[in-house]
Amino acid sequence: ERGIYYALDLGGTNFRVTRYLFDGKGGVDVTDELKFTIPDHIMTSDSDELFDFIAGCVRNIHEICDKEERTFRLGFTFSFPVDQTAIDSGSLIKWTKGFTATGVVGKDIVKLLHQSLERVGVSGEIVALVNDTVGTLISSAYVDPATMIGVILGTGTNA
Repeated sequence: ERGIYYALDLGGTNFRVTRYLFDGKGGVDVTDELKFTIPDHIMTSDSDELFDFIAGCVRNIHEICDKEERTFRLGFTFSFPVDQTAIDSGSLIKWTKGFTATGVVGKDIVKLLHQSLERVGVSGEIVALVNDTVGTLISSAYVDPATMIGVILGTGTNA
């Protein structure tokens, strides 16, 4: 991997967007990060409102950091039960952690996010969908190939 990637992390009441610069040789720098609190009315709204909120957060950091860069790559950490059918596709099985947004269960969350990014004028290519444990494992293994396990101890537990 080489270049700029954005990591999106939706795992509870907060949403993070982190901008990474990969050098292609195993080195990576976090260049920017923004954290957003998801309002209760968004968590309990519908798919358009939830994913438009997320897309708006991505637009905020993109406008700050890469206004001239038209298309960029995104990884999406989605810490809810998903039936993942491809590296960049998966359907929500059920909401947890207080989320109840309608129109999401059974739908491909990557497609929902992509549609919202288009609505807010952001041309991001979503290249990977992972849960929080896999995201932790992959990010650690990138800088230390001896990494063998990822563990999350938070709102829920994943290993």
